[in-house]
This record gives sequence, C-alpha cells and structure tokens, in this order.
Amino acid sequence: MDFLTTIAGPGTLEGIGLHSGAPVTMTLRPAAPGTGIVFVRTDLGDAEVPAVIGNLARTSYATTLESDGVAVATVEHVLSAVVGMGIDDLRVELDAGEVPILDGSAAPVVRLLEQVGLDRSEVPRQVMRIRQP
Repeated sequence: MDFLTTIAGPGTLEGIGLHSGAPVTMTLRPAAPGTGIVFVRTDLGDAEVPAVIGNLARTSYATTLESDGVAVATVEHVLSAVVGMGIDDLRVELDAGEVPILDGSAAPVVRLLEQVGLDRSEVPRQVMRIRQP
C-alpha cells in the first residue's frame, strides 16, 4: 500500500520570475495529509491557490493557476518536480505572483526536495485508475 507523502521540513529557493522579472522567494513547507499541493501568496495575505484542474487559468507560455482572483504563474516546473518525487501534500509559499525560473528546469526544485527529505504519512493514497478510454 502507498501512503500520502509530504516533505520532512521547509526549504527555500530564490530567483526571478521568467515573465515578470520580479524577484521572488519560494518556500516549500510540509502540509497535512489530504491538503494537496497549495500555492500560497504571502504577499497577498496568505491567499491560497490549490493546484487543481478547476484552477487552471492559462497555459500560453506558462501554466497559471488562479483562485478567487489570485493567480500564480509558471508553476509547471515545481509541479513536475513535486509529482515526480511522489509528493501529495505541500505548501508552496511565494512572495510574488510567479514561481522563480531558477535554471529553467525542475532540477533545482528536485535537489531541494531531496535535501529536505520526504515524510510519508499513515494515510493511504487513493489512486484513480482509468480502465478504458
């Protein structure tokens, strides 16, 4: 059986937004089982933007999520690193509206996740299986 996973502790990366050019600090924090992946805009009073398909706002040049008028742009590299590492629950705190581009890949995020480590809960992961097209 597979269990919901978060990270063992916080980790921070700093850089600039690819499209905005604005400096941004991104801090990854553990989240409780069942939370999912949630982007948190600390510059907007900790407004939350859950990473769910219903919050997909734009995909032209970058993936943007939006909830209640609060947007987070260029989330694709963070999300690919998180999913690739098997993380289900995570807070991604940003002090700007765009994830830092770093080196243009998911590798810096993967390295950070490896440094902070993973924490598996005792809550079983629920998996959706597609049985036919």
